[in-house]
Amino acid sequence: MSDILLANSVIIFFIVEIIVFILLFISFIYAIKIVRKWDYLNFDLTQYNLQNQSYLINVIIFFVSIVKIILMAYFSMVLDDLTILIPGAMCGAGVINANEYGNILLSLKIIIIFLIGFWLILNKLDLEEKYYPFM
Repeated sequence: MSDILLANSVIIFFIVEIIVFILLFISFIYAIKIVRKWDYLNFDLTQYNLQNQSYLINVIIFFVSIVKIILMAYFSMVLDDLTILIPGAMCGAGVINANEYGNILLSLKIIIIFLIGFWLILNKLDLEEKYYPFM
């Protein structure tokens, strides 16, 4: 098991996922602050700062979304790289079926990709509106 976790492709995958997690955690903290004080009809400096932070969160989440889509392709490459380390695995499907969590992980990754697509569409519609109805 330690050979699998020490594979270069797995280490790279974990490092990128940790960076993504940190970015999303920062976005979450800002999002809570924005949701508590958001009032679009207010025109003071606080609302202006909240809108700027909202754009920052949008950029971070957009970047994370693109990275997660790229990581899905990299995930399939990592699965093929791990076939030499897992006994009995001849392809990526064998790596997925190596334990009971593989199919759950793959299903979760596919669902996340669809949710990212939904968020990208919803965010585009929100940015086109004047009062940000989906904020």
